[in-house]
Amino acid sequence: MRDGMIVVHGKAGDRAGAFMTGGKIILCGYVPSVLPTFAIDSLKSKAKVEEEEMKKPFYVFAGDLTERGNGKLYVAKDENEHLKSYETLL
Repeated sequence: MRDGMIVVHGKAGDRAGAFMTGGKIILCGYVPSVLPTFAIDSLKSKAKVEEEEMKKPFYVFAGDLTERGNGKLYVAKDENEHLKSYETLL
């Protein structure tokens, strides 16, 4: 993925964002893990999809770093409690 936006409302696979160099992926459901080639960037209170706002907390990861990517991977916080340890890196 080089540009654009993908929104996944259900469960996502464990390689979401692989080879991503730009754009935004919003994962609203459960994701087993985040690839180690993504770095935690921030915690946001919402994500914007065109003119609609998804008002729930999201972890934001930047990557894919092996591709020198600057894409954003938004992962719903409440649906992914197992990723809470990333908060210590913010």
